[in-house]
Amino acid sequence: PFRRALLTYDLPPPTAVHPRPVAELRDDVWAVSLLTRQARYLQLGHRLPGLLEELQAAIAEATESGRPELYGLLAQAYGGGSALAHQLGYLDLRALTLDRIEWASRRSGDSLRVARTQWSRGASLLGCAAYDQGLVLMERARSGLGHDIGGMDEATRSVYGSLHLRSAVLAARAGRRQQSDSHLA
Repeated sequence: PFRRALLTYDLPPPTAVHPRPVAELRDDVWAVSLLTRQARYLQLGHRLPGLLEELQAAIAEATESGRPELYGLLAQAYGGGSALAHQLGYLDLRALTLDRIEWASRRSGDSLRVARTQWSRGASLLGCAAYDQGLVLMERARSGLGHDIGGMDEATRSVYGSLHLRSAVLAARAGRRQQSDSHLA
């Protein structure tokens, strides 16, 4: 069911799914996020597919102005799926989930979530020795946040710094110490 929900991300659910009000969906997404943080993967695996389908149905029924929040909730729910796939060792499924998180994040208008997703994707690129591509992605993610570090809020600055740290590791693994050191300076 989870894989199906990921593969049908932009299609309406096959059965008549009647989504609950946004407030109830929001509460359920937060509950799923809590299961993720508590590493309660069995419960997460049972709840997540139905919630993803319900969020997809809610997006399909929503007005244009109501969709960004729902896409943000969908991205957050996908985050639980990313953790689940990672813990079970399904790296291909995790990569697909990261793509879905980024897709939903872009539609929500949350540039910080997009950057955090690209940071996670950078770990996948590191794991398959795609160091140069990972460095390009980290630079793209930093550029998306801007370069005025002094004007960034705390959350943005934290992600910006994390992107530099990921770049340092990618450069070091590529054997480019000077470039790695420059990301740590």
